[in-house]
Parts: sequence; structure tokens; C-alpha cells
Amino acid sequence: MKKKLLNIFALSTALVLLFSGCKTQSGDGEVSSSEPENNNSAMGVSVDPNSADYWISTLESPDEILMNEQEIIQYNQSIIGTEGTKCVDLGSYPEKLSKSELTALLQEDKPSEEDRYIGERKADSAYYAQLQQNVNLAGVKEENPVRYGYVIDNAPLRTFPTWDPSYEFESDIEFDLFNETVLKVWEPAIILHESTDGKWYYIQSYNYRGWVNHEYIALCEKAEWEKYLSPAEVLVVTGNKIELNQNLFSPDISGQKLFMGTALPLVPESEVPEVIDSMTSESGYAVYFPTRSEEGRLVVKQALVPYNAGVSVGYLPYTRRNIVAQAFKLLGDRHGWSGQNESRDASGLSMDVFASFGIRLPRNSSQQKLIPGERIELEGKDDSQKLSELEKANAGDLLATTKHVALYLGTIEGKPYVLHSIYTVYEKNGDKLEEKLINAIVVSDLDTLDSDGNTYLADSIALITPKA
Repeated sequence: MKKKLLNIFALSTALVLLFSGCKTQSGDGEVSSSEPENNNSAMGVSVDPNSADYWISTLESPDEILMNEQEIIQYNQSIIGTEGTKCVDLGSYPEKLSKSELTALLQEDKPSEEDRYIGERKADSAYYAQLQQNVNLAGVKEENPVRYGYVIDNAPLRTFPTWDPSYEFESDIEFDLFNETVLKVWEPAIILHESTDGKWYYIQSYNYRGWVNHEYIALCEKAEWEKYLSPAEVLVVTGNKIELNQNLFSPDISGQKLFMGTALPLVPESEVPEVIDSMTSESGYAVYFPTRSEEGRLVVKQALVPYNAGVSVGYLPYTRRNIVAQAFKLLGDRHGWSGQNESRDASGLSMDVFASFGIRLPRNSSQQKLIPGERIELEGKDDSQKLSELEKANAGDLLATTKHVALYLGTIEGKPYVLHSIYTVYEKNGDKLEEKLINAIVVSDLDTLDSDGNTYLADSIALITPKA
């Protein structure tokens, strides 16, 4: 989603200290808390909008399984089958593209007609012509076999094959508009094309398409690629982010950062050696980790994820308690446009939270609002009708607006609250609207204004429970 679409919120005066009462994730996937649970009742739990415990206490059935593992697999397929989500089934992707098919894909992204700055330099037609040359349309053949690979490091996916930033204005350094998203370690990729300079792959991931620097992709044959598409067991990162141990024996794994929702294939217990990279394997979870040879080929190594890391053997149970607990682990992070700042924008937040359960959401808010599920339609209703509908909803639903997506929490004294990633908000000062910088993941109410003077509540169009 674009920056101007985020500028619609103001912080509630009810905000209190960040992080109070936040959940933590233990290594076995169970959600733990420093505060006592209250048997699904808000009584005895302080009314604190920044407390995961408070919102969980308002739920009637926080531990009800919303979908089991098989239902989630079927649900992911239903997302792929929903028009407009731009999610694809990589396992059934064509093995080759015709010249017209590949050319059409490469030409979908066009230079902006608005002023853009490459650092302090204004982009001109000559600059965009150079970019288009590196897209390598001349290299498209009559038939174009696809190649296969895996992401070996958290990989920025770019609009064009360049590291050059694209800013709306010179100092807008937190909004590189050539950055589309960040792909996680072990994400499968289908390589469709290569840039003229040979440094970039044009790839298709499950929910996005764009350019990735070749150093982030390890190529492999299709048979090996398919081997890791659906591992028997996975270790899932359920913390905000974790970091592997420093490791002089495997520099390409040493200190690797992994973000919420990353899934690593587990080494079968019978195949775990006593020592991995000069550490006892009894010190952590043994996983397979993708690395890249000097020739750019996939080399799968064994690595240890420390037992003290925020991880779960298998995906977390898909319950409302866990949705809320996962979301509050991100509270207070810096806003991260398309994955910048090692953080998340609005749709990136929901994508990572639901990835903890194995649910594979589309990338952008405009696509997430199309997903199937149990929906409460809000479009066309007035504010009082919307508030009445929201009173029926539960913490953990996705609240979609025409411009944004947020995680719905519930109401306090009739005022609805959400957890979301936002950059700026607006406040009225007489007849004028003034912009206020937030640049964080926060809890706020919906009684705030966008750049047109409308409240976020008035702009709400649907409340969605991702469910088969």
C-alpha cells in the first residue's frame, strides 16, 4: 500500500505505556504471559488498550480452533482461487512462458509519471530508459523456460532491477517506492527472467512478482525445489524476530535474522548428528538452512536454532488468543514501508501474524480485503450501524478500509480499537487538518481523521475472519 493511503489515523488519548501486558512465546509454541489469565472475563484485568491480556480476556472462546491444519491448506488454495488477490500456486506454475506472456509481465511495472528522486537527483526520462534497458526485453525468447530457486536471506523484492531508491521527495528516505516487499528465508521462487547486467532475477513468489538481486536466490533443479515445498515438519518463527548464534564454521548462516512467520524444515530426529558446526545438537532445534554456492546453486546445510528463540515446532494453533498474542509482539516497532527498517507496514503486519498459523495472505491491503472468510460488511452503513456491527465482532479479525488494513481488537466504552502500523495521522486545528507523525505499530481508536477529513470508522468497509 502507498504512503498516502496510510495517512488516516490519529493516536487515541487513551494510549498508555507501550508493551504493558504483552504476551511472550515459549519455545514449544505455547503462549505464556507474565500476567494471570482470567478465564475469558475482563473482570480482574486492567482496562488497558495496549495489553494483549486485556483483549484476550474479552473473548468468549479464546482457545477455539478456527481452522485445523488441513482446513488452512484448503483455505490457502481458496485465496489463490479468489480473483484480485494475486496469489499463485507455485507448484502448478507453467514450466515455460511464451514471448508475449513474459513480455506482458515485464511491462506491467512502468516508470512513475509523478516526480521521483533517486537520492538527491530527480529521475528523468534518460534514467528510466536506462532502467528499462536493464529489464532486458531484448533477451526475451520465443519460449522461456522458468527456473527454480529458494530465498537464502531476507530479500528485498524491487519494482525494477536496481538498488537505486525512488523517493517522492529528497528527504523521504523511509519510503523507497521501488521496494515492494521482503521475501523470507526459504521462500520458494520461480525465476522468470534475468536482467541485462546479469545481477537480478525477475521472480514469482506465492503472492508477488518483481526483481530480486541474484545473491539472495539459490538455484536448483525442479525435483530438489519440490522436495522442500511442503516439508513434513517445520520450525516456525513465532517471535517478532530471532537471530541465530554467531558461527565461524558457517559464515553464511552466522547471526542470520529470521522474522515472524518464517518456516524452516526440521531435520528428522533420526538424522540429527551429535554436533552441528561445533555445537552440541542438544542445544537447539536442528533445521535445514538454504545457502548459495559460488556458482549460485542451492546448498542445504544443517543449522541450530537455539531453544531460547521465539519458535514453535509446527504452526501455532489458529485461535483468537494466539492471533492477539502474536500481533502484540509487534507493538512499538517502527513502521516499515514494504519491509524497510526490518519491520512491517499495515499489510505486512497482518501477513506475518497470520503466517504464524500457516495462513498465506496476499501482500497488499487492497488484496487482503478480498480474501474469503466470515465477513461483516460495513460499506454503506452509517457510523452508528457500523459501531453496532463492531460490537458483535471479536479480537483478531481483520478490519479493512478503502485504504488500509488493521487488526481489530474490540471496544472500550463503545469506542472500537485496532492494532496497526501507521506513519502519519491527521488532527483538526480549526478549519485545517494538521499532519502528525506516528511512524510505529500502535493501538489506536477509530475516531480519527484521514487527509480528507473522514474518520477511519467512516472509511471501514469490512471485518473479516480468515476462515474456510
